[in-house]
Amino acid sequence: MQESFISPLPFPFFYFNLLLSSLVLLLFFFSFELALAGTLIAGILLDLQSYYFFGLHILSLAAAIVLAFLILYKFFTNRSLYSLMLLSAIATAAETIARVILLWVANLFNESALNNIISWESWLYPIIFNAVLVAAVFYLVHYFSTKVKAVFITR
Repeated sequence: MQESFISPLPFPFFYFNLLLSSLVLLLFFFSFELALAGTLIAGILLDLQSYYFFGLHILSLAAAIVLAFLILYKFFTNRSLYSLMLLSAIATAAETIARVILLWVANLFNESALNNIISWESWLYPIIFNAVLVAAVFYLVHYFSTKVKAVFITR
């Protein structure tokens, strides 16, 4: 789905990471076990289509979801819009960092793998678009359910 529908979109809309956003939403609304199972399935499907080494997407997605799980259950006290958007931004950055580090290690410390880190577009656009995507889904869930709070903390 990611490679077929999102990648051909025009600039800057091809920066949506639908799989990672879906995994963060699974973690946020359901459970860590379900998000980890989704990570394994999505990682395998991405690795089968990728020309990188097998396991790159599994490991990078797993690193992002594990970090998001730790932050969600150790630091966040409620399930509100701003916590979901921040969680999405952290997971997106963690997945990008993990992928770049794994590629760098797999290429025996070749500096060409670090070219993805230099461009601010490869960092900023995915974080913004994933946050907007999860915010839209959050409001849909809030409209149809009482599981989440759409308001900021007030005194």
